Amino acid sequence: MNDSNEAATAELDANKEWEKRLWDLANAITAFALAQSLVAGYQFGNPAFRANFTLVVACLSLLMLVLVTSAEIIAILWCRDAALRQNNESLTEAVRLWNRVTWGRIAAILFFAVAPLAGVIGAVISHVSPCVPESCLHSPAVRNPSVGRSPSVTTRSLASHIHARIIPP
Repeated sequence: MNDSNEAATAELDANKEWEKRLWDLANAITAFALAQSLVAGYQFGNPAFRANFTLVVACLSLLMLVLVTSAEIIAILWCRDAALRQNNESLTEAVRLWNRVTWGRIAAILFFAVAPLAGVIGAVISHVSPCVPESCLHSPAVRNPSVGRSPSVTTRSLASHIHARIIPP
């Protein structure tokens, strides 16, 4: 009788440890999605990177974004299912907790996928269409940049303008 209690306790401890490891794995997957988003935001903010961005690279980037995001979501769902299978009895609190946290993680992963997606779309748009529409090229402000500005700022560099304001001649 005592051996069966010790075995049950050891099995319960092993299940709790396994569930904790799955929880940590799901957190790591979500953290990877955040890191992916930060790196993409930094890269797409770099003009040299965007200058070398072609339509083929954009298509491959979108494909990889979809694949990686899908894999992250599937892995999060797998962690949830594996953790809930470890609980032999139906613990409604554990199920509710895993469901809430899992859907929160999935929402975070989808949110983190927005930055790379926006970066790819922005890079494609900047290559496909000009930054300034043709109709705006004929406006007085584009033809003559000094319209609406002080002529002293447009004729001198910004540094010399600031220098002249701080240290009068």
